[in-house]
Amino acid sequence: MKYIIIVHEKKEITEVVKIIDGNFKVQKFQQSIYVQPKTKEDCYVLIEYCQELKDDFEEEDILIFSKLNSPMYGFVKYSDLSFLKIVLKIIVQHINCYIDNDYNTLLGGINFMKKWDKNPSWNWALDL
Repeated sequence: MKYIIIVHEKKEITEVVKIIDGNFKVQKFQQSIYVQPKTKEDCYVLIEYCQELKDDFEEEDILIFSKLNSPMYGFVKYSDLSFLKIVLKIIVQHINCYIDNDYNTLLGGINFMKKWDKNPSWNWALDL
């Protein structure tokens, strides 16, 4: 399973769902959001919220997240890297968030995307 972790303010995701919903097929469930392109059914991005993820972070990371009001922790699972990039760009442009690649890279959402844009072939699984 391919995934990254996103941490953002609880209230902000509602606005992002509205923005994403205008461009893609979106299904919102109690603890997850499922996004697909309107024309390509085999691609998806799934954000599954799991507050227990907080326990996996180091104290210094938790301190960073303390800048957020009611942080939400979620796995971002995806089937297609290019579709993930499209969805993440929308998210980071509209909400204050942090992205953890689960390989020792934790960056603000905008900085994560800047790094990815600067090096499109960046393989975060190798960025140890």
